[in-house]
Amino acid sequence: MRGKLTTENYGVLPEERHITCLLPRTSKSIEEYKLLYPSGFMLSIYGTSTGSLSIEQEGKMQLTNRGYQTPPIVDVDGKTIAQGVQGAHGPGGESVFDCGSSRVLSKAVEKAAHLHFAPLCDASQGMMPRTWRVIGVGAPKGTGPYHVCIRVMPLPLPLGWRRSF
Repeated sequence: MRGKLTTENYGVLPEERHITCLLPRTSKSIEEYKLLYPSGFMLSIYGTSTGSLSIEQEGKMQLTNRGYQTPPIVDVDGKTIAQGVQGAHGPGGESVFDCGSSRVLSKAVEKAAHLHFAPLCDASQGMMPRTWRVIGVGAPKGTGPYHVCIRVMPLPLPLGWRRSF
C-alpha cells in the first residue's frame, strides 16, 4: 500500500498548499492507470465520508445523481445507470488524501485537485475525460473520517454509456 497523506502529517493547510500534498500520490495513481488502461479512462475526483461505507463502495456510487440534475455518466437513454451495474465497471474508489475529521479540509483538497486536473483532463484528447462539471462543488455529506479519492472508469464505456455533459 502506498504511503498515506494525512492531516497529522500536514495539519490544516492553506488552500494553495493542498495540491502540493495531493499531487504526488494522485499523479502516481493516474500514471499506473494509464499503463493498466491504454485505451484511456474517465477520471472522478471526489470527497467522501467513510463513517458508513468503505472508500471502494463510495467510489462505486459516484455515477449516481449526486446533486446534479443529470448524473455525469448516463446510459443510452440518458438515464442513471443502475448502481450495481455502474459499480462493476472498473475499480472502486482509491483514497489519495486522508483528511481525518475535517470536512472543510476535504472540500478544499477536492477543489484544489479539480483545479489542477481539469485542464489536464480537458487536454487529454479523450483519453482521460473528467466526470465533474463544476470545480469544487462537491463535498462529503456523511460522518467522518473524510478522504479525497479518485475513481477511474476504463474506456470505452460499456453498453452505450456516455458522459452527460
